[in-house]
Amino acid sequence: MYFAGIKEENGMVRTIVRLVAVTCFLSSTWWACGTETPKSESTAEKTVDAGNTDKTVVDKKDTTEVAPEPQPEPAKPEPRPEPRPEPTKPEPVADGGHESIFEAKPEGDGPDLVFTGLTYWKDTKAIFEQKCNRCHLAKGGIGPFPLTSYKFVNTYKQSIKTSVANGTMPPWQADKSCGTYTNDISLTPVEKAKILQWVDQGAKEGDPNDYVAPPAPGKLGLDRVDLTLKMKKSYTIKKKPDDYRCFVLDWPHTTNKFVTGFQVNPGNAKIVHHVIAYIAKKSEVAQYTKKDPNGDGYTCYGTAGGPAGLRWLGVWAPGVPGAGYYKDTGIKVEPGSKIIVQLHYNVLPTANESDLTSVDFRLEDSVKKEAILFPYTNPQWLRGQNMKIAANDSNATHSFNLPLSFLGLVAPKVKGLTIYSAMLHMHQLGASGRLSLGGNQCLLNIPKWDFNWQLIFHLSQPVKLGMSDSVGITCSWNNSAANQPIVDGKKRTPADVYWGDGTFDEMCLGIVYMTCSDAAGQNIDCPDLSSLTD
Repeated sequence: MYFAGIKEENGMVRTIVRLVAVTCFLSSTWWACGTETPKSESTAEKTVDAGNTDKTVVDKKDTTEVAPEPQPEPAKPEPRPEPRPEPTKPEPVADGGHESIFEAKPEGDGPDLVFTGLTYWKDTKAIFEQKCNRCHLAKGGIGPFPLTSYKFVNTYKQSIKTSVANGTMPPWQADKSCGTYTNDISLTPVEKAKILQWVDQGAKEGDPNDYVAPPAPGKLGLDRVDLTLKMKKSYTIKKKPDDYRCFVLDWPHTTNKFVTGFQVNPGNAKIVHHVIAYIAKKSEVAQYTKKDPNGDGYTCYGTAGGPAGLRWLGVWAPGVPGAGYYKDTGIKVEPGSKIIVQLHYNVLPTANESDLTSVDFRLEDSVKKEAILFPYTNPQWLRGQNMKIAANDSNATHSFNLPLSFLGLVAPKVKGLTIYSAMLHMHQLGASGRLSLGGNQCLLNIPKWDFNWQLIFHLSQPVKLGMSDSVGITCSWNNSAANQPIVDGKKRTPADVYWGDGTFDEMCLGIVYMTCSDAAGQNIDCPDLSSLTD
């Protein structure tokens, strides 16, 4: 069969794309099942008809704390290829939704904004509180230093200026001209201009009486945790540099539950590359518990293997905070199921590392719309060397367009989809990526890919599609000498790179959170794609 040519070690989505291959063979029109745009053609897909634990700070003058030693300014990132021209964004469909974690503030362009007399208390403290201090806390934050007081901010002002100017902080990659997202943590043009000009004007502290508290930002992570599942024991990494390990975790509930939010608590964040949670149904449990009888996990390059490999429950990559799924939607977990948690560890050959990761869930007894996480890519990229990223190519590009008509062959009752959230996955050579609708409408555009911040983007309004529509994906990579990852203090030598599970291989994977509807537009269950692994 088609997938016989795919090596097992390149199996990240081996079962994911089986459904595409199966339906294409059923229709005997493989080439109608999707097209790849060569680099020499137009950059848009071919169009298909589309519907530190520092002291706790005080509130005002901050006179008692001692700022830590300044850290050197972060180096500016290597230049990336210029982003491609963006198509028109799709027309959204009003349908309830995520609550925005920040107030929308439409403003003018940053370069035209000029401010004078800027001070910390009057102008920038509120910005740091709303956009930075969920991570840059005095205690327990994931940021490398706190930004919770004037003394700290003044200490790191040049590093702040560099990061804000080049757009690396706050870590938000999505192009706003493509769409709007409820979890947008980026600076507005006014906020960015105020921070940069405040530093340039001497970073004055000002008068505490000028301070006006901003609206409280949304909580980082889930608003509540109803269930936490933890690895049964600490796992010591066995394979280096890449170890893919699946752990079988017990699901305790005796009635149907719907997962409406998901987050990961990496036990050893410096080695956890990504985490995917899968559902193994009761009838499938025996085959997985046999692989992991003692809680030590089992090797699982690619997915969890078997039918659970297409039944995604949640996904995490560096920088992804926990979040709730779209209002009134959720992914069903039946009683007697097991949760398979796959962890990809990346460890230096000389390192001795271990990990004890846990995952959190928000649960409901019922939802109005049952959803699935649907991962998609070009199945041909998994075959041999079809997704070549040549050594020293600073702008290698691959695109694929998938007509949704294939889904009708798998599930004839499904006549429509609604997409609520989307994300991209590449590795360290990634430069930019885009998800599109109908070949020329933008769903998600990331003009500057950052491997360390792979966020899932929640659409402000869901987008509805029909079976005549299509979903596209485009990825670009920078495989030049200047952009190579550093290993043991040295940059790797450029080499041809292809699809693979290893950190130094590459991927181009789109993931959407969606629900399904029938011909009357009524919500119906999406097909269980795991049936295609039988």
